[in-house]
Amino acid sequence: MYFLHQNLVDFAVEYFNKVEFATAAEGDAFWGLFAPGNFADRPFERFSDYEEMLNLLRQADQTKYERMHKGTPFYLMSWLAFDLRNYEKGLFYMDSAIAEDIRKTELTADPESWKNQPGTKFLLLAGGQPHVAQRSINRVQLALQQELARFNGISGQPAVTPDIIRQFVTRLIEDLSKRTIVSAFMCSCWSPLIENGSFGRARQVDRTNLSHFTSLRVGCSWNRY
Repeated sequence: MYFLHQNLVDFAVEYFNKVEFATAAEGDAFWGLFAPGNFADRPFERFSDYEEMLNLLRQADQTKYERMHKGTPFYLMSWLAFDLRNYEKGLFYMDSAIAEDIRKTELTADPESWKNQPGTKFLLLAGGQPHVAQRSINRVQLALQQELARFNGISGQPAVTPDIIRQFVTRLIEDLSKRTIVSAFMCSCWSPLIENGSFGRARQVDRTNLSHFTSLRVGCSWNRY
């Protein structure tokens, strides 16, 4: 690994084997101790360390790994992937973070509180995000505003605004059976917007850049990961 030396990795796995992870707090405590950090520098190295650690834990105990709350690494990996311009993985892990938040809150006094967690806010492009996730959101917001200005200028229809899109997406993600579909669709939209400035030009540049079917398959399977 890049940030975690071998002795610390070995200790992390040993710690993992001794804890039951019966509560979300135990998972949060683990990632507070054994994580490559959530800073903006060296996103590839941080992302790689998170993935490698997750794989080690899954290999150590698949059942415990599935029980462990993993919202923190999934959310941080989502914006790290965006920094790396790997938008498919960014949405992949964002959807996973939201699934973890739902699992964390479903048996609490406020089972709807997952809607106010960072992963959901990221998907809705909500402002005020912690640490450098806001930078990724700002990039998407700028590209979206430019594309909407172009579309509204030629459509001859009432203007489409970011708020209208946000309201539409909010209604869909409240139906948990559609949340992964929304994530996959957003993935196919965000990538061309950021890289090429429009939906159309992106398709002309590379028609195989992102596949709806690949995104859906990855999103659905990841909910069981």
